[in-house]
Amino acid sequence: MGTPPVPLVLERSILPTDMVPDFLEKKLDTALYKVLHEDYGIRLLHSRQELGAVMPTENERKYLKIGDNCPCIWVESVVYTDTGRAVEFGRALHRGDKYRFRCAIGAYVYDKDGTAGQAPLVGTLVDSSGAGG
Repeated sequence: MGTPPVPLVLERSILPTDMVPDFLEKKLDTALYKVLHEDYGIRLLHSRQELGAVMPTENERKYLKIGDNCPCIWVESVVYTDTGRAVEFGRALHRGDKYRFRCAIGAYVYDKDGTAGQAPLVGTLVDSSGAGG
């Protein structure tokens, strides 16, 4: 038997219902941005993000399976389409002992097969010693 999975992040996304009709009926077993692109024809252009350190609430600690003294990294973002419309408002809470962030300024990229990938903010899992990669 392997090691039980470790929760890494709590995420919440808010999407405009007029842009994604029937979204809640979709089987979401893939990346959100891939669904937006392939199922709704939405082309993502850029996002604005803010991040910082915070001590999680008792409930957040429970879901992330962390102790009272483990700070987290919060990220708030707004993702915009190529027409300038906001398509996602997101909030995420990342375990501070498992993540390191690297930021690059730029646009969203699409692989040659049309799948969307986010360039501006990348979370990196680090080992428990904090050495990471």
